[in-house]
Amino acid sequence: MVIFAVNAPAKITAMCVCSCKPCYASSLTDAQWAVIEPLLAERDPRRGGRPLKFPRRLVVDTVLYVLVSGCAWRLVPHDLAPWDAACRWFRAWTADGTWTQVHGALRERDRAGAKLVLSGVREEFPQVGLVWVDGGYVNVVDAGLVGWAAGREGVEIVAVPRNADVKGFRVLPRRWVVERTFSWLGRCRRLARDYGRKTAHAEAMTKVAMIRLIAARLAGEEIEPRGPIETGAARRLADDPKNE
Repeated sequence: MVIFAVNAPAKITAMCVCSCKPCYASSLTDAQWAVIEPLLAERDPRRGGRPLKFPRRLVVDTVLYVLVSGCAWRLVPHDLAPWDAACRWFRAWTADGTWTQVHGALRERDRAGAKLVLSGVREEFPQVGLVWVDGGYVNVVDAGLVGWAAGREGVEIVAVPRNADVKGFRVLPRRWVVERTFSWLGRCRRLARDYGRKTAHAEAMTKVAMIRLIAARLAGEEIEPRGPIETGAARRLADDPKNE
């Protein structure tokens, strides 16, 4: 809604009194926010303190704008949260472990998706009998995945281990897909260089990028390939599913 105020016969000014929601390519969608919001601690009014001046979603969107665009904090648009407020929240959530907790919670739900992916796989793809996984899927957290897959789905789970005796970089079979993760992180220009003064802040920025990526997946939103690396990988995967 726009109200026109007439200050003089020849001068008309417009004043916007609506509540406009900022929408940038880096902003969370409603579905992504529905995944992340329950994981952010609510302020208990019984413990005192002033109510929040800026919504948590607006703060997160501001952090994501800095993360994706790579701009300085002071250069965030004015329709987002003030840069100093967003920076304070980012540092506070870094110090109290909020980013780590949210990232860990989302990572475990992505981990639990292994059974969802394998459920009924033999009915859809009868020739599938062997599945390679990272070591994270056969540790103490998912100790029952191997037995569950063999007993219920008739699928053998094999982890691709890292050779501890090999020094330096070595390409491991079936694990090239890790490079796609680095490519996804590369979409966020802030991660191109470490602009922060503290290592914890650089680590937190990486976790924020992964939080947004996992939230998009849990929200059921398709991630389109970008750039030559992702496009080439997607093309090879489509042409030859066995090309690992």
